Amino acid sequence: MTSDLHHRLTAGTIFYKSVFLPAGLVTLVVGLLALRFDKSIIKEITFLGQHKTKNIIISLVPLVVFTISGLQNDNNINPNLFGFLISLTFLIYALTEEIFWRGYLINAFRPLGRFKNYLLLGLLWWLWHIPFNFDNGFFSFFLLIVGGSFLIGKFAEATKSFLTTAGIHSIMNIGSNTNWTKTFVIDLTIIFVAMFIIDKTWKNGTSGTEKSFIWHFD
Repeated sequence: MTSDLHHRLTAGTIFYKSVFLPAGLVTLVVGLLALRFDKSIIKEITFLGQHKTKNIIISLVPLVVFTISGLQNDNNINPNLFGFLISLTFLIYALTEEIFWRGYLINAFRPLGRFKNYLLLGLLWWLWHIPFNFDNGFFSFFLLIVGGSFLIGKFAEATKSFLTTAGIHSIMNIGSNTNWTKTFVIDLTIIFVAMFIIDKTWKNGTSGTEKSFIWHFD
């Protein structure tokens, strides 16, 4: 029912396939309320982390790459413009989710230890997405969400920012709304290589005091 309503309201737009978008409003409200009543929980993972400029740049890498490369679409929109619009939309959407998942819960679950933290967060994240994702196989979707929780959790721990995790999260959303062509796979490679280069360059510029968020998670 929810999917049918969404499709009727968004027919002919770039949001037609994105039946999960309204869910972002719920996690945004819940996350903001949780942080409002329990500000002390935010000790490790914050919005911008310790290296603000670096983390902002990291979060924008997917948007820049997909804008330059372009994304093919069925809406007869210029691929470059479509790449920009869909990347910006999903970055904003991902942030509305990350405020709750990695902004609040990952901090709240810290006493459990990393493995239990990421696992519990992944299971909850999977349960939350079930109503919006019946089209992707049950088992493959479970692995994507729970495995993604570990990846994003490590990423959050390394950058200390849930804005950067929104950048990674947006890639997952973009991947579910576009065809996995050879160009798209190349774009994904470029994105992760660019993140690695930014990390190494910034690390060298700060006398090597910052950990590499790609390779070092402890």
